[in-house]
Amino acid sequence: MSKLLNKLLGKKKYQITPIELVKWAEPLFGEGEKPAEGFPEALVASYEAGGLVLVLLDDTNMKVKYPEYGMERDGFTYVLDGDTLTVTAPGEDVLGAFGQIWTAMGGETWTIDGSTATKAG
Repeated sequence: MSKLLNKLLGKKKYQITPIELVKWAEPLFGEGEKPAEGFPEALVASYEAGGLVLVLLDDTNMKVKYPEYGMERDGFTYVLDGDTLTVTAPGEDVLGAFGQIWTAMGGETWTIDGSTATKAG
C-alpha cells in the first residue's frame, strides 16, 4: 500500500459493499466507454498550512494553494515519512510570482498533525 494511502487510512479496517467499491473505482478506471476522470480534489489529502493549502495529488506530486488570493501552483514534489512531509519546490520558471509567496510562507519540511501542516524548524 502506498505511503499516501497508509497515511489516509492508517490502521483502521474498512469494509465497503461491492457497489460502493465500484462507485469508488469508476473515477480511476472509467465507466463503460467513458474514460477515467481521476478523483475529485475534495477526496485527495490536503493540509492547512498557515495561509497555504498543501494538496497531495498522488504518491509524489503535490500542488500548493494560496486561497486568500485564489492562486495555486503545481509542480511540487514531496516525500511523506511518518508525520514529516518534505517538499521540493519547482524552479522559478514554474513558480513565477508564486515563488515569492512560497519563499515567505512555505518551507521544505512540515510536520503533519491531522489535517494541519506546521513548518518544522
